[in-house]
Amino acid sequence: MAKNTGKQKARYSRSITLIVLVIACLLVVFMVGGRNRLKDIDVVCLNGEITESQKNEIIRASGLKMGAQIGSISDVEGAVAEGVNSTGFARFESVARISTGGVQLIVTVRQPIAIVNAGGNYILID
Repeated sequence: MAKNTGKQKARYSRSITLIVLVIACLLVVFMVGGRNRLKDIDVVCLNGEITESQKNEIIRASGLKMGAQIGSISDVEGAVAEGVNSTGFARFESVARISTGGVQLIVTVRQPIAIVNAGGNYILID
């Protein structure tokens, strides 16, 4: 009977240790995963000034969402470039990670030389 009780205590001890280890791993994954959430997007213009509404339009067009999980910047760079260039007034230059939860979009403002009206559509020549 004494041997049986010792084996039961050992099994119980191992199961408690395993449960504690699993809980600790889950906490680490939860805490580390939360650090890669997007909290701040900064828009920097290299060749001029842009208004706050233009910054908001660039952020909206970029497809970046606050609170979204971000990994490697190179994974999203193509989609961000396409979105920023679709605004028509800004040209994508680069995107850089400035902190664990922050991204910096670097753009240039298109400086028009001429605007041509072609069949009801305006074409910007820069």
